[in-house]
Amino acid sequence: FKFENKDSQMPKKQADTGVPKTYPIHPDFKHKFRPAEAREKIKEIVERHLAGASYSQENLSKWNTAIANEVRHELRKSLGIDKRYKFLIQIY
Repeated sequence: FKFENKDSQMPKKQADTGVPKTYPIHPDFKHKFRPAEAREKIKEIVERHLAGASYSQENLSKWNTAIANEVRHELRKSLGIDKRYKFLIQIY
């Protein structure tokens, strides 16, 4: 039995591109988060910001914000981390 009606509601077959229809749930190896490198970068940023500084309650809020923003920016830029990663920066 052949179905000859061309105006039917039958779905059309998509062209085979050879690419499997899957969605990656893990990043490529080169885009994975590397905690050791991130730890080194964070330590460098904190030491640079707080070198020679003494505790001052007035400046504490400014330092926290500046350090957190720079850590976030540097991790994205220098480590080439995938945009899917979300960073939670917690400063004590």
